[in-house]
Amino acid sequence: MPIAVTQSILLEKRKKLEELQRELQALQRAELLALPKRVGLKSIDELVELLVPLMSAAPKGVMRGEGAGTGARKPRALITPDMRSKARQLLSAGTMTADEIARRVGVSTSFVNKLKATEGLTRPKRG
Repeated sequence: MPIAVTQSILLEKRKKLEELQRELQALQRAELLALPKRVGLKSIDELVELLVPLMSAAPKGVMRGEGAGTGARKPRALITPDMRSKARQLLSAGTMTADEIARRVGVSTSFVNKLKATEGLTRPKRG
């Protein structure tokens, strides 16, 4: 079968798929809009109000404007010279992992790993 024919068939199938997806969305919307009446409620809002307590924590947080999808970020931690010095001491001792040092000092593991690299406490790259 020539490529042009195959591409034409593919285009037709994609159009049909898009049409079926639109139909499916319309059917789902109609079912969802009818749902409150089926369970004896007057509106979608009433249904949602009754469903919220049954939700897991993540969607509840998103609905309240917390967590994923809000763009809210935790402020960047301020690493004091004392914290840096303490991390250096623990790294030099060589008895703790980067993760343990990070927890002890109150910084991120990536900070400790970067400090290790700048202090020359990492093994040279192979290759």
